[in-house]
Amino acid sequence: MPHMPPAHKQSRRGQYNRDRAGDAVNQFVSSRRWRKFRRWFLRRHPLCEHCGAPASEVHHVTDRRERPDLAFDEKNLLALCKPCHSALTAKRSFACEGVGRSNLYKGSVR
Repeated sequence: MPHMPPAHKQSRRGQYNRDRAGDAVNQFVSSRRWRKFRRWFLRRHPLCEHCGAPASEVHHVTDRRERPDLAFDEKNLLALCKPCHSALTAKRSFACEGVGRSNLYKGSVR
């Protein structure tokens, strides 16, 4: 199997990053304001609100794309561990569009 030279690999990766640079989600997540707010929120809410493990993710209850005005509203956020956030995001993608905070965890998320 031919081996791809490192320079070529790097240029493909660079192209991928350039293509994503204009992506609104990527711009938001990379913004200094969000990174600072996210650190503050996780310090204030250090445990997963679902299972109690150390939280590492911040979840928007109402999707930022639907309500950008709630992107930095603490009442619209949940501190979650990676597994719970992944499960909740997958669940939302298929069945939870528009469900409020109180109904997010009906049944088992994990």
